[in-house]
Amino acid sequence: MTGSAATAGEGSGGRSGGRRADHPADHPADGPADHPTVARGLGLYLAANLGSTVGTWVHNLAQGVLVFQQTGSNTLVGAANSAQFAGVALLLPWSGMLADRYERRAVVGWFALLCSGCGAAFTVLSATGRASAASMIALAGLLGLTAAAVQPAAAALVPLLCRPSRVAQAVTANSLTYTLGRAIGPGLGAALLAGPGQSWAFALNAASFALLAAVMLVVQPRPQDRAEPRGPAAPRLAEVVADRRIGWMLAAVAALSLAIDPVSTLAPTYAVGVLGSGAGGAGRLMTCFGAGAAVSGAVLLARRRPTLVQLAAAAGVLIAGMLGLAAAPSEPVAAVALVVAGAGFVGSSTTAVGIIQLAVDDRLRGRAMAAWSAAYLGVRPVTALLDGAAADVAGPRIATVGSVLPLVLVVGLAWVSLGRGRASSQPGPRGRRAEREEMTA
Repeated sequence: MTGSAATAGEGSGGRSGGRRADHPADHPADGPADHPTVARGLGLYLAANLGSTVGTWVHNLAQGVLVFQQTGSNTLVGAANSAQFAGVALLLPWSGMLADRYERRAVVGWFALLCSGCGAAFTVLSATGRASAASMIALAGLLGLTAAAVQPAAAALVPLLCRPSRVAQAVTANSLTYTLGRAIGPGLGAALLAGPGQSWAFALNAASFALLAAVMLVVQPRPQDRAEPRGPAAPRLAEVVADRRIGWMLAAVAALSLAIDPVSTLAPTYAVGVLGSGAGGAGRLMTCFGAGAAVSGAVLLARRRPTLVQLAAAAGVLIAGMLGLAAAPSEPVAAVALVVAGAGFVGSSTTAVGIIQLAVDDRLRGRAMAAWSAAYLGVRPVTALLDGAAADVAGPRIATVGSVLPLVLVVGLAWVSLGRGRASSQPGPRGRRAEREEMTA
């Protein structure tokens, strides 16, 4: 793999003369990014993103419980999850292009409104008693298509809402909103299912996306370095993925997504069929995972730069937690295991996305984040079906053990490839050798 994504500014009129456009060395003073509206913009975006993430997890729990109650099939629960995330893979070449060629704030705003409309449709079907498993799966697919355009643009917007020297911390803070949402959403969803009902859960998700769209009218990001307005999307996406560091980090993200899939896809069957906790136990288990992730994310906010050592260590913690879940004899033991798994997940996932964000030029950041979305969310159609089918055939414990094996392989191969591959090309003043040494330090 080559280093083309990391050096897109070189030889193409880039502002940084061969460096990444937002590398801290290009900004000895923070300048206009210190403007208070930018600081408030980041805080508003993070709050709105937390709200939409909470809404999404409330929605996912309500949708999964509804399908499981109607069918008793883990495979169909997996099918509903697959339909919701299939759009990320289907729109991969174009969702990143939208984020790079057009104003990211506008892309997030308009598609968040469409997501809100899908949530409203879920609410109407549930409130009128017409929410069948088939209609949930079909509507989940439509929601997934609209959400697929939001994710890359929103992730690529984050570096423009902070000082260039604080990109790593901003990326971690953005990841923390997802982990906090994972901690809050399932518990809130369980409370809504036990109280007002599923219609309120779906309505909350619709309102959360409407709030995200409204916040896009207020935030004021730094100027975006847009990609060329013409040309096919796929070659530029290939240019991003061709960077060896980015390629391995995307592989790690996909393996992480597979490793944690049992937390969402198999939570209902763990709670009801294995641990005897009842339907509410699924929400409690998912909340424990999110709580561990939130604590770990808060600690990582002080980190200046992500490294490969951090990725390997955090992945080991995640693997230990998931194996603990597979062996848990009771809900309290499973809860502790999921706290550990959540802490390992956020440590490894924020490290991987941080390495990607810092390695790519701003003009290609939307495509990089589309590739990240495909690796993290786009594999869910496959992983959810595999987990559901494996649990139906061999049981959820065996399915959980199998889900972590690819992560062991990918992290080991990435360590060998990036840790030993120190031959230096010179894309810019810092050199590739210095960047690899920082990653493996």
